[in-house]
Amino acid sequence: MRKQIVILLIGLAVLINAQIAIPPSLGTGTESDPYQIANLENLYWITADTLNFHSHYIQTADINAAETKNWFVGDHDDDPETPDEPMGWKPIGNLSDEYFAGIFDGTYDGQGHIIDSLYISRIPKSFDDESMTGLFGWTQNTEIKNLGVVNSTIIGCSNVGILAGTFSGTITSCYTSGNISGYWAVGGLFGEGSGNIEKCYSNVNVSGANYTGGLVGHLSGGIISSSSTSGSVSLLGEGSFGGTGGLVGTSEGNITNSYSLSDIYGESGAYGGGFVGHQEGGNIEDSFSFGRIYSDLSGGFEGSGYGNVVNCFWDTEASGVSTSYAGTGLTTAQMKNISTYTDAGWDFVGETANGTEDIWNMDGIHNNGYPYLRWMYQPVAIAPALGSGTSEDPYQIATLENLYWITADTLNFHSHYIQTADINAAETRNWFVGDHDNDPETPDEPKGWKPIGGLSEVEALGYFSGSYNGQNYIIDNIYINEITTSLSYSNTTVGLFGNTQNAILKNMRLTNVDITGIDAGGLTGLTYIDTIENCYVTGSVSGSWCTGGLIGEGVGTTLYKCHNSASVTGENNVGGIIGSDNLVSLNQCYNTGNITGTAIVGGLVGYQSGAATADIYNCFNIGNITGTEKVGGLIGKCHDTKSFFCYSTGIVTGTSYVGSLIGESMVGANLMNNCFWDIDTSCVPDTTAQEGYGTGLTTAQMKTLSTYTDAGWNFEDIWDMDGVHNNGYPFLAWMSTTGIDEDDILKPVEFALFQNYPNPFNPVTTIKFSIPKDQNVKLSVYNSNGQLVDELINKKLEKGSHSVQFNAERLNSGIYFYRLDTDGKSLVNKMLLIK
Repeated sequence: MRKQIVILLIGLAVLINAQIAIPPSLGTGTESDPYQIANLENLYWITADTLNFHSHYIQTADINAAETKNWFVGDHDDDPETPDEPMGWKPIGNLSDEYFAGIFDGTYDGQGHIIDSLYISRIPKSFDDESMTGLFGWTQNTEIKNLGVVNSTIIGCSNVGILAGTFSGTITSCYTSGNISGYWAVGGLFGEGSGNIEKCYSNVNVSGANYTGGLVGHLSGGIISSSSTSGSVSLLGEGSFGGTGGLVGTSEGNITNSYSLSDIYGESGAYGGGFVGHQEGGNIEDSFSFGRIYSDLSGGFEGSGYGNVVNCFWDTEASGVSTSYAGTGLTTAQMKNISTYTDAGWDFVGETANGTEDIWNMDGIHNNGYPYLRWMYQPVAIAPALGSGTSEDPYQIATLENLYWITADTLNFHSHYIQTADINAAETRNWFVGDHDNDPETPDEPKGWKPIGGLSEVEALGYFSGSYNGQNYIIDNIYINEITTSLSYSNTTVGLFGNTQNAILKNMRLTNVDITGIDAGGLTGLTYIDTIENCYVTGSVSGSWCTGGLIGEGVGTTLYKCHNSASVTGENNVGGIIGSDNLVSLNQCYNTGNITGTAIVGGLVGYQSGAATADIYNCFNIGNITGTEKVGGLIGKCHDTKSFFCYSTGIVTGTSYVGSLIGESMVGANLMNNCFWDIDTSCVPDTTAQEGYGTGLTTAQMKTLSTYTDAGWNFEDIWDMDGVHNNGYPFLAWMSTTGIDEDDILKPVEFALFQNYPNPFNPVTTIKFSIPKDQNVKLSVYNSNGQLVDELINKKLEKGSHSVQFNAERLNSGIYFYRLDTDGKSLVNKMLLIK
């Protein structure tokens, strides 16, 4: 019996790590409507078919690629000592495909997301067989931007890079980390190629024998600007070709405003340098290096070559090397003196003689006191050009620098502001890099945006007490990673705003946030007696105490016409709108994001307390709610509060104190007045209802107007219902007039197949899908051998969202696939049964 169990577990491990190509559920692949890559299966779908190499893509979530370490197991090198090893990820675009079809020439926008733990080990049997190794193998005229590929392990032969093996095109705002090794043209970003590389960095341990660099192995043309490297570069063997350099091994292009702090290792080898190993033409300007050189490589800055090297420096003390083919060697003290660079014409913050782009900055703290690229840490605070800060003449916020100006000085916390343009805050992902958590394994991580208002200042000044009117402009890609060992309020309440008091926040649109903290909210971490109106958040928010899509913790605040579409994850007191509130009132608000926590988890509010002024009116939730205890479709736990004219349709899952609308109450009856939940979609049956806890109805009843009008709901001014939008459920009338539709709730439903829940499961799980029109639908389940094991639906269904339960009691443990077929379209997802 034990042997059978072991065999079963081994089989499951193989199945779990199988390569599954699932097409993206959204997008058509055009420039205006790119495919949306949300998971590893979507990403693998690109490389699984060369027809996908010519489309446009955006990434919509972080992707964990750790399972690639077990992909494509077999004997790939004819070595009897390694008969069964994984090759890992198959690069997108490679020589193993038809020559021209094998080139990726599309675009990929990571939108600030990461691909984590990518694994490749591809040592070819012949030199030209799959020799281009990386996330992308072979690219041409490609644009890749806003992407991080971190904690990678890449092993290849020639043209080896974490982002790309061979590259041609443009790379902007990308970064890599991990370990990489190869024989020929090995680089932390890409192995060999040409193009424009801007605002990129790598923290990679790079090992190669020829043409080896911390960022690029062989730059055959183009330009690198505002980029940097850390980590190490090691020469394997004697290295008879190309160069070995901290930034670039061999450069035939141009490099400007860049630096390397990579250490260089190697016993011997031609053309080695702390910045560039060998230069073959082109220009290198306004750059420096200070990594240690542990070898007899010949140059502190450059090993050998020809071309122009202008206003470049290396640290003779830090590197341990006093000579170089090009560049100027200086002492550490001289390297940390700003006049060294401004006298040489470098464009620094605080001076205008050398330019006004403010490319470089220097503060004696960041980057070990050496110069750093301004975009990598924090922006310059630039005062708004218009406005005086009064309610009649508010400051006009038009740029990220203007926005940062507010938080840079507590004197700005009590003024009035309006936003006059969309703001891209993606660069906040690289701000305030340092060791913030005392973890030796993460010595150099960014904290991101500094919240406006924080109790680390003098308490009375630390709150934001002014007003901010976003005028429906967007602030996109705000990043905060505030993990701290201190539990003082100075660094635990995070959001665009940290702490607000008597403030007015309205018409604000925060999209694609990525926020982590203790008390965390997309809009504000802590709010006190504020008015918040017509605001919303998308992206992801995570915390460990009070966590909400808009607000982490609130007291005495009123929210009106607000909504959340961000995924919210926390431990205790987790809610779609607000994590924990006291005397907070919600009116005409809703949540569509999935909410996950441990205890006290709700679709709108995690924990709610107060009196009659803290009630909830005319709100709804359609997100899925997952927790352990005190879990509710609207409220996780409430004390002395009531709700009126509200509903929930999301799946609610927990183990104790689980309710369709309220998880646990400390008041009694009549908590939910004329409130409803969908018993078909929520997975909470009508039999769990208690007096005063709302009414459970079928989907058909929930989509019937008289259900609500008979209960006194206001369909003249507050609610609307047309059978099409919001999947046929009621929606708030203001949603169709304000233009706020970021979560597409008012758009007709698309053809989509969602991940089953729970997953893994035993033996029952729920599968949800949606169809845009009335049509014939077939939903089938297959085993890993492609054999049909169950047909769940085969009939005509109405347009909208549907769900069905799958009972696998008669089946064995393993991976199964469920497939949705209709009108010539098919979607497939996988699920795991564990008994």
